[in-house]
Amino acid sequence: MNLIRDAFHIGVTDLRHFFRSRMALVSFIVMPVFMMLMMGYIFPSDNSIKGLKIGIVFEDNGIFANMIKSQFEKYSEKYGSFVELSSRQKGIDEIKEGKLVGFFIIPKGFSGDILAGHKTTMILVPDQTNPQLDMAVEQMGSEMVRKMSARIGKENLIRFAKVKGDAFKFLDPISFRTEGIVKGKTSYFDFMAPGVMAMVAVMSVMNGLGVAIARDKEMGTLDGLLVSPISRGSIVIGKIFAQTIRGILQASIILLLAILLFGVTVHGSISLTFFLLILGIFSFIGGGIILTAMAPDQETGMLLMTTVTFPMLFLSGVFFPIQQMPGFMQVISKFFPLTYAASALRKVMILGASIQQVMPEIGMLLLFAVITMGAALPLFGKLVTD
Repeated sequence: MNLIRDAFHIGVTDLRHFFRSRMALVSFIVMPVFMMLMMGYIFPSDNSIKGLKIGIVFEDNGIFANMIKSQFEKYSEKYGSFVELSSRQKGIDEIKEGKLVGFFIIPKGFSGDILAGHKTTMILVPDQTNPQLDMAVEQMGSEMVRKMSARIGKENLIRFAKVKGDAFKFLDPISFRTEGIVKGKTSYFDFMAPGVMAMVAVMSVMNGLGVAIARDKEMGTLDGLLVSPISRGSIVIGKIFAQTIRGILQASIILLLAILLFGVTVHGSISLTFFLLILGIFSFIGGGIILTAMAPDQETGMLLMTTVTFPMLFLSGVFFPIQQMPGFMQVISKFFPLTYAASALRKVMILGASIQQVMPEIGMLLLFAVITMGAALPLFGKLVTD
């Protein structure tokens, strides 16, 4: 009985201590609310991906090319907007810049081949960074070609009824194929590896900061540093340096495993890849320092970190495309640095994008880094001594 009574008192004491911590209690309540809201909204209810921006390159301007153009207009309500491009290279550049999810090519001689009774082809160049989006665009193109080919095939039955030879090419005059920007077919691992690298680096840094700062506060080490001749800026920079090295090491392990075990190929610059990783880490560190410095103990610090990082993992496009989420969730995703880090890493690693083509993401990561670090440096000393 004494064992049970003592255990009960200890449990009540711990719960009383927990419920007295307003910060821990708020995080405790907010966390499951975030979880249920995200799970309810991030997955599409109709298994379709809408709001896509797709390009079209018309190298042929004949009658059947115009027919294709009218078909695209019919599909715009279901899938998104279609923009006419001046050339194939323009389409490739816009894919690397993240402006298109792919583009179709109506090749030269398209209408002439059909009129002559020859088989022709419509080409899709997809954004290979996201297999799910590629599949949606490919299904749309395949469906469009099938319907048009059947329609033209009926007309060909009349026009070429007396022609001997392979009748199949008259009944099914249009074929469909895809051509990637880079060689080979990308897999879900190619899509996931860059995002997971960024996620692991960020999680390592955020959790490491939570433990390091909260632990130093509890042990009194941080108080000793604050009263020493060492500047507060040096303390912050030292913490940043240690956690950055940890994050880069863990991300490197992820990259090595992705290459060796899952055949992931890095088509872009390795140095640019690691630059983006470091920049992604810096965009988080300032916020991490503020959160952990505000926490009275390690448990609350870790709870605060989890409350912030957990929604970010699901809303930043690490595991599935942001385009499949409702519009307001897509807006929320723009407030997470991980969204830009994952996007930039995919462009570089999968498409071989240059630094100029990921400048929008670099700009956003720098903005997050400047704002959070600018707030962390002056507030650090005040927060840890409150």
